[in-house]
Amino acid sequence: MKPLKYTIARNFHIIAVLIATWIFNIVINLFSTLLETWIPITISTVLLIASLALVFYLFGQIAHPKTKWVLVTEENQPDFHQGMIILVGPGRRGADPLETAVKPAIEYHLTHAANKQPLSHVWLIASQPAIPVANAIRTMFQDKLDIEIIQVDDAFSVQPVYQIIKDIYEHKLEAFGLQPSQVISDFTGGTKLMSAGMVLACQNRYPMQYMSGKEDAESTPIMVRFKPEETQADS
Repeated sequence: MKPLKYTIARNFHIIAVLIATWIFNIVINLFSTLLETWIPITISTVLLIASLALVFYLFGQIAHPKTKWVLVTEENQPDFHQGMIILVGPGRRGADPLETAVKPAIEYHLTHAANKQPLSHVWLIASQPAIPVANAIRTMFQDKLDIEIIQVDDAFSVQPVYQIIKDIYEHKLEAFGLQPSQVISDFTGGTKLMSAGMVLACQNRYPMQYMSGKEDAESTPIMVRFKPEETQADS
C-alpha cells in the first residue's frame, strides 16, 4: 500500500493536470455550444484551438525533463567497483524510503561500468529502523546482485560499524573472489556515528565514497581521499 501512496504523491501533478484538462474540456464544450446560438462558429473553433494549445503546453512542461546538474566532476568520481559496503538509514519522515542515496549509489557502479566487470556483491549495514528499507533495496536488485544485510545493534556508537567493516574487508571478501581494492564503502546513509565508524575502519586503506546531490541535481558519488598525518617524534 505504501509504494502506491508514494507513487500517487510523486505523480500528483500529472493527475491534477489530467483532471483539470477534463474539466476544462467540459467547460469549453458547454461554452462553445452556448456561443453557437449567437455567434458564428468561427469563435468556438478559435476557443477549441486555444484550449488544445494550452493542453499541449501543460503536457510538454511535464514531459520535458528538468536539467540535471552534476555536482561532481568526472575526475572526482570513483572508479567502478565490484563490491560495495553501504550504510542504510530509514530515510526522511514522510518521504519514499526507497528514495535514499542507496539506490543511486548502487546504480552508479552497476550500470555505468561499460566494459569493466560490474558490481556483483553488496553489503547493506542497517540500523534496526532501517531494516525494512534494506529489505526493499535487496528486493529491488535481487535479480542483478548478491546483497547481504547486516544489522547494527547500536546506531549511535562508533564501535559496531567499525568492527563490521573491518570484519568484511578482512574475512568476507575471499569467499566472493574480491580484493579490498575492488570494494568501496559508502558512508552517506546511517547516523553520523555509523559514518564515523566506517571512515575510521577504512581510513586510507580502503576506497570510500559519499553521494552528492540535491532536488534539481543528479545524485553522483564523490571519491573520498585523505591521508592521516604522521606524527614525528621529538628530536
